[in-house]
Amino acid sequence: MMDAEVARALVQAARASRLVGARVVLTGISPEVAQTLVTLDVDLSGITTLATLASGIAFALRE
Repeated sequence: MMDAEVARALVQAARASRLVGARVVLTGISPEVAQTLVTLDVDLSGITTLATLASGIAFALRE
C-alpha cells in the first residue's frame, strides 16, 4: 500500500542516498503503486526505475 506519506519517505530516502554518492535504482513497482505515484505527482527524476529485480541487478553490474 502506497500513500502520500510512504511516497514522500521513499523520495526523501533516495535524495539522501544521492547526497552520499549512491545511485538509486528502484525495481519491482507494481502497476497499482505506479498509478499511485503518478496520481500523487511524485517526482522520481534522478531515480532509475526498472521493472524487475533481475533487470536492476543487471543494470548495477553494467555500471
